[in-house]
Amino acid sequence: MYAMGIRQVSSAMHSLNWRHNKVSPLYPPLNALVVSKATNLPSVGADPYLARFLGISQAEIKGPRRREHVAAVQKKIFSYPHWDTVLQALAAAPQPRG
Repeated sequence: MYAMGIRQVSSAMHSLNWRHNKVSPLYPPLNALVVSKATNLPSVGADPYLARFLGISQAEIKGPRRREHVAAVQKKIFSYPHWDTVLQALAAAPQPRG
């Protein structure tokens, strides 16, 4: 498996989030899926996106319930029913399955 450096991941996530906010700020931020091998949590660079999505402060996302907040966003990502619509809006075609 290829391991990306923090700069590559940060740059990719920033670009994706910029495009994401142009389409709809309502879908869950994918930053929650990019986690540290050591902590199994996203870096603090994801905090503004996660906090905005959850409607909480950045201080709260860094608090003792961080793992719970991240899990809530991850659950929303996997249950979000409109990813195909998001892909179309971002001018990317969904890959055929099977």
